[in-house]
Amino acid sequence: MVANFFPVAVSDTKLSSFHSKQVSETTKIITEFLKWAEREKGLLLCEPYKPQYDWFIPILYRTKDLAAEFCSLQDSKAYSSA
Repeated sequence: MVANFFPVAVSDTKLSSFHSKQVSETTKIITEFLKWAEREKGLLLCEPYKPQYDWFIPILYRTKDLAAEFCSLQDSKAYSSA
C-alpha cells in the first residue's frame, strides 16, 4: 500500500494565498536588505541622469515597489520556463 503524502486536490485559492505569502515575505526581505544597505553602508540605488557624463542620481522608486516588481518578474520567468 502506497502512502498518499500529497492531497488529491488542492484548491487554487490555497495555492494563490501560499504564493502571495511567499511573494510578500520575499518583498519584505529585499526591502529590509536595501534599507540596511543604505543605513549601514551608505549604498543607494541610482539611475543614469546624464549618461554622456556618467552622472547618476538616486532612484525615485520606493524599495517596496521595486521588490514587488522583481518578484513579479521572477514569477513570470518561472511560469514561462515550465
